[in-house]
Amino acid sequence: MRLTTELSNLFTEPIGWFEAKGDDIQLDEALISALPEQSRMVVRSLDPRGSVNFFLRLWRRRHGEPLHQHLLIAANRCSVRYDKFPYPLTNVRGTIEMIDNSWTLRDFEANNGAARVTCHGQFAEGLQGKELLLKFVGREVPLDEELRDALNPSFQQVWYDQRPRGSVDLTADVRYLADTKKFTVAVRAEPRPESTSIEPVRFPYRLERLEGVLEYRDGRVTFDRCKAEHGAVKLAGRGYCEFQPDGRWHTRFDDLSIDRLTVDRELLLAMPPRLKKAATSLNLTGSLNLRGNFDMWRRGSPPEPLDMRWNVRVGLQQAGIRSGEAALKNICGEVALAGEFSQERFRSFGELDLDSLSCKDFQITEVRGPILIEDERILLGSWVDRRGNAAAAGRKPRPITAKLFGGTLFADGWTMLEAEPRYGVNATLTDADLAICAREVVAGPQRMRGKITATADLTGRGWSRNSIVGRGAIRLSGADIYELPVMISLLKILSIRPPDQNAFSDGNVNYRIEGEHVYFDQIVFRGDAISLRGKGEMNFNSAIKLTFYTLVGRGEIDLPVIKEVFRGASQQLMQIHVAGTLQNPETRKEALPIVSQALQQLAEELRR
Repeated sequence: MRLTTELSNLFTEPIGWFEAKGDDIQLDEALISALPEQSRMVVRSLDPRGSVNFFLRLWRRRHGEPLHQHLLIAANRCSVRYDKFPYPLTNVRGTIEMIDNSWTLRDFEANNGAARVTCHGQFAEGLQGKELLLKFVGREVPLDEELRDALNPSFQQVWYDQRPRGSVDLTADVRYLADTKKFTVAVRAEPRPESTSIEPVRFPYRLERLEGVLEYRDGRVTFDRCKAEHGAVKLAGRGYCEFQPDGRWHTRFDDLSIDRLTVDRELLLAMPPRLKKAATSLNLTGSLNLRGNFDMWRRGSPPEPLDMRWNVRVGLQQAGIRSGEAALKNICGEVALAGEFSQERFRSFGELDLDSLSCKDFQITEVRGPILIEDERILLGSWVDRRGNAAAAGRKPRPITAKLFGGTLFADGWTMLEAEPRYGVNATLTDADLAICAREVVAGPQRMRGKITATADLTGRGWSRNSIVGRGAIRLSGADIYELPVMISLLKILSIRPPDQNAFSDGNVNYRIEGEHVYFDQIVFRGDAISLRGKGEMNFNSAIKLTFYTLVGRGEIDLPVIKEVFRGASQQLMQIHVAGTLQNPETRKEALPIVSQALQQLAEELRR
């Protein structure tokens, strides 16, 4: 050290100046203890190590003037560890200047591994007493254990929950009031996309290439323009996260956007068991797009699951769902979902707004109506409103509505999400166009017209069609059906030449489904000249076995005696047996069946 002074009036009121200059002065306890109390508190909070160069000048120019002070301190690659944020910094260099008890920090630089940190600030008299203001700027700060351990406990819990990796660029504004010992910090962080990722412990679905802006102030983190990726999946959104001293926190995403999400093995493995059960039972294929809001809470300590709440619109493009035999393909459109997931329950109400889907190779369009997804089941249509007490709210239960074959389809359904799924469907099709139906169902060109009304009430379990049971009815009105292969064969046998548009104009079919077979309990085709009644069966490969008998006219004679006479006579005139398939039927007629049976019995007796 070198000391230089020039003073007068040493023994009364000194006037003049004093200078001290030193190199490589160790930052030891003796030096720190020699500082004024408030300065000493600040320096101790930094826990400095190493040595400094300094220059000190004290002066007074005239009598009555206060003593002026000027101090310059240059750090010689020191180290610091601030007690309010114990993140170690090494290779510290920069300048501290004090003028009349006002301190300024300039051109400070430091390192932590590959991270480079700069700082400037001041410690001076403010509106609330002595005030320390520091501004830190960090580049490529690694998200490692040292940074985690410097955070307060609530932030550390979030760190453990999210498992961040990579590095960030950040700025931090620190304010410390010496009199009240009040400490505040505001941080702005921007992840480096090429290296940053998170993988939440409770939802281990790794999100990479994180980018955006995160700002922390007073226990609240806000994030904006945030983006992330998981393979082809793209995420974006904004929101906030609030922290409580006991480790509880709440995160909300607004304007959340997830594109090209697929329910693949990685996503299923990341889901909580109950969510995974629902997703696995649905066998969802294809990609999804999500838009909306999402909330997540930690209300207790691990291992309690996180609570979640969502209000989103899910866009589907060529998606597919299969639960039991209810297989839906080529689903396009949107589903609005609002629900919650907690330790007690999982529930999500929704509204279907689908443009189209395929079921059994039939295209269904304009699908609208309510849906409810819960832990153990999925409800569709009126079942949802019954479950949601719609009647108590003065609302009439709504079925699912859709367009099929040019008519309107009304449907309700349910499926139980069990190891062997159970399901049920109740549907009614009204005013369907026979011509459109024929084009969809029957191969080759068709020239048919008329209207169809049909009902179906089906239940089943498992993944096989053998368990399907149900019944229903089909009604034809104003119909020309003579070009159906089966009808062509029947018309030929009856010697009615097509295109006789009055051959058969309406009809009824009552059917039952039991596994692979459809049983027709009653088949009626009515025409002005002749009518047909019959019954039979068909399997799902279109193999048929039908029997018809003829009736005179439309078969609508109401007088009981005459009606029975005509019916009995017509059954004795002709029976028609149809086999083969719907596309290639084989017909065989049997005239006068009662006489034929008598002759067969007589022949048998003669042989005996």
